Amino acid sequence: MRSLLILVPAVLALAPPVHAQDRSPVVILGAEGRLSEAIAEILPPREAPQTLFQAERVSREAADQAAALLRSEGYYQATVTAEPQEEPPIARIAVSPGPRFVLESAALVFEGEPPDPDSAEAARGALSALVQGAPARALAVLEAETAVLKALREAGYADAVLGAREVIVDHATQTMRVTARAAPGPRTALGRLVLAAPETLDAAVAQRFAAFETGDVYSPEALADTRRALASAGAFRRVRVTLAPMTDPGAMRDVIVALEPEERRSVEVGLSWSSSEGAGGEALWTARNVFRRAETARYGVSLAERRQALSAMFRLPRAGSEGQTAILAAALAREDLGPFKRDALEASVTFEEPQNGSWRPSYGVSAALDAYSETAGVENAAVLSAFGEARYDTTDNRLDAREGYEVRLRVEPSVSFGEAFTGFARVVSEARLFHTVADRDWLTLALRTRIGWIEPIAGSSNDLPVDRLFYAGGGGSVRGYAFHSIFPESRQRAGLAPGGRGLLEGSAEARVRLGGRWGAAVFLDAGSAFDDPGDLSGVRAGAGFGLRYDLGFAPLRLDVAAPLDRRQTDDRAAFYLSIGQAF
Repeated sequence: MRSLLILVPAVLALAPPVHAQDRSPVVILGAEGRLSEAIAEILPPREAPQTLFQAERVSREAADQAAALLRSEGYYQATVTAEPQEEPPIARIAVSPGPRFVLESAALVFEGEPPDPDSAEAARGALSALVQGAPARALAVLEAETAVLKALREAGYADAVLGAREVIVDHATQTMRVTARAAPGPRTALGRLVLAAPETLDAAVAQRFAAFETGDVYSPEALADTRRALASAGAFRRVRVTLAPMTDPGAMRDVIVALEPEERRSVEVGLSWSSSEGAGGEALWTARNVFRRAETARYGVSLAERRQALSAMFRLPRAGSEGQTAILAAALAREDLGPFKRDALEASVTFEEPQNGSWRPSYGVSAALDAYSETAGVENAAVLSAFGEARYDTTDNRLDAREGYEVRLRVEPSVSFGEAFTGFARVVSEARLFHTVADRDWLTLALRTRIGWIEPIAGSSNDLPVDRLFYAGGGGSVRGYAFHSIFPESRQRAGLAPGGRGLLEGSAEARVRLGGRWGAAVFLDAGSAFDDPGDLSGVRAGAGFGLRYDLGFAPLRLDVAAPLDRRQTDDRAAFYLSIGQAF
């Protein structure tokens, strides 16, 4: 642990320093507290003036900017004067804010044909954010007008626009009266979904992506949901969804979809290396939208010291009656999983529900024919599983998140035939949290935890398929330890299969952006696989540091980790090279 504490300040010391020219050199006189801070925040950073001429110029610019801010905040009788100092040259402004004006009244007037009574009430309700007696802030007026426009469009008035507002500032009473105007236009009903380029997608398939029915009242969210559904298909580089121009005020208006397809075919290659898991390479060949159904077919070859595999995946969006995406996958694999080896033929069918905000549930079935070697457990098994997974994800970037969190829960009831019969349920949950420090946007803190448990329902726990048990250690787990090397050692001494029935892992990283494309990180990992939840004596920790290089789509990662609870079989350090963050 001591080594990690030494590394943290060392890495943070590499962070970009805050220079004096990052702030304005203008001295503010007369304003206090939050008002002085607000003026300072809007003044642009400049070098400190070296001559009286420079001080005068900077002072005049700052006075104009401060006066505009004060008016927008309701100080309509404020005075701001430039008062530069000659020796030494200092840019200064003197502020006399005066009284802050307050809102006396706010009204909404409809131009042309007014909306229906409910919509009119909703629009006036949006303007009610302008409370009598509140400070007469310009931003509050603009926000209220925007809310009025949003309320009208959400009520189906697609062509609603704002008119010229009337603002009366009364210096005698120190009040402000606001009259907002809006022209709703006719209420709009949605027609068909029409492709701008029919050759990009089958017309019947395109209708499945529509988040509306013909005849529905227009709503901006319906068009946004349609765009998101098409974008999530993975077959299109850009998706644009717009409302057709109005030709007849009483007629339905079609929704026009313009699609820019992704490359029809592409090849991807990935490489990774670690001192504990060896080198690995993967090649993927992808075909998209060949049948104009927004489908994706992907074929892969993995050649690594730990895994050699042939795989195929077919993804068909909007395949189910409720808009589910169907994913068919199959693989033939040979794996060296540390304490055992596995030869497998596996297949699965997954249905992903349409994304609902940040929620993404999925479910399906899988089958695997497994043969194990170099293990004291069962040597062959045919495993049939059903599974359900719920994921809630608010992260801003899948490969290099800086803000947000993700929570996953997967439940997998299974039966295993072959050398022994067992029925079991496997549950795994994982949570990740990312936060970029507000006043240090070069520093991101990342946390991860993973918990798992497998419970035999029928048969003996000693006959569970060894690849369904839990193991810790390795690049995606506890760095510094060999792959799958952390599990109850007493099992092997007793002649039982390796692995544990439970898993507990946690990781913490401080990620620093050094400037340009370079970054660095320090981290601490800990975890254990166990049989008894009350016995966590086998928890082991590893710590280290790493470098990052931004490739544009993801960081190239080089990590060096050392085991803090080193056993005789553990190396003193482990190295990891891959694309993407560790989590």
